[in-house]
Amino acid sequence: MSKPKFFKFSFPSGDPKGIARCAYDKAAIVAYRIPRDRIKEIKELEGSSHDDLQNPGIYMLIGKPTANGIPLYVGQAAPRKCGDPIYNRLSEHDRTEKRTRDWWTTAFVFIDATNSRRIDETGLKYLENALYVSAKDNPALDLRNGNEPPGGSPDESVMSVLDDIYEGINLCAKVFGFSGEVEISQETTMEGMTFHGRTKSGEANLIWDGREQYTLLAGSMIRTEKEATTLLKGDVKFRRENAGLFMPDGKLKRNLVFKSSSAAAKFVCGFSVAGPAFWKNENGIKLKDIIV
Repeated sequence: MSKPKFFKFSFPSGDPKGIARCAYDKAAIVAYRIPRDRIKEIKELEGSSHDDLQNPGIYMLIGKPTANGIPLYVGQAAPRKCGDPIYNRLSEHDRTEKRTRDWWTTAFVFIDATNSRRIDETGLKYLENALYVSAKDNPALDLRNGNEPPGGSPDESVMSVLDDIYEGINLCAKVFGFSGEVEISQETTMEGMTFHGRTKSGEANLIWDGREQYTLLAGSMIRTEKEATTLLKGDVKFRRENAGLFMPDGKLKRNLVFKSSSAAAKFVCGFSVAGPAFWKNENGIKLKDIIV
């Protein structure tokens, strides 16, 4: 069983539609949701109990969903001689940055809560790049960065801290209602018989057209562990070439068509398996007992 995670949620200005603050103690970070029309309130909050807004941090700019996905820009607010890295950076995006000036509505900001500067400029670059790379492969997102930000190379002594912070950023974003997850659309209206296969990762769903087409449905759970050494090289290559179709939890993002039930089963399991025995219908009858 997963351990519980605790967050402290508040509205610094007293307005639920305004700036919101989320503290995640495990990673010692604080996150802010800042509506674009509330940027000036950052200055009002600084100097109060929210001095963390004067610290450097990572931020994401989010826009309203379009046909191309959810617009997203990932950036970092590094230390500045004039201070106020968060306020100044968001103000620049609001007024002068051509790439972001017209479309974003909300900023999510993530800051070190310890005020100990655990995250230096190298760490900021590392986190910025990690978030960019994660977003780049997500078909639900319309990434608006012009180029991939250069990643820093932190010392191994701080990598565990940065990885905890990276996890905390993703969790806090979800607390604010932004998961960045692709919306799975499981097509079940096509003609054919439906079958299910189960692994430790969960259930996979298949539609057989009665001839030579086996469609593995979006939403199926794929075993993401390393492939068994007994799996043929061609099957290993196909799985790895399509690894970008898995969500982080192993969920398949879109339908995939196979020419045999065994090929579909091996893709799901990552090891050699006989498809006619692996796939069963809703009554528990195996595919091999239905094929005539």
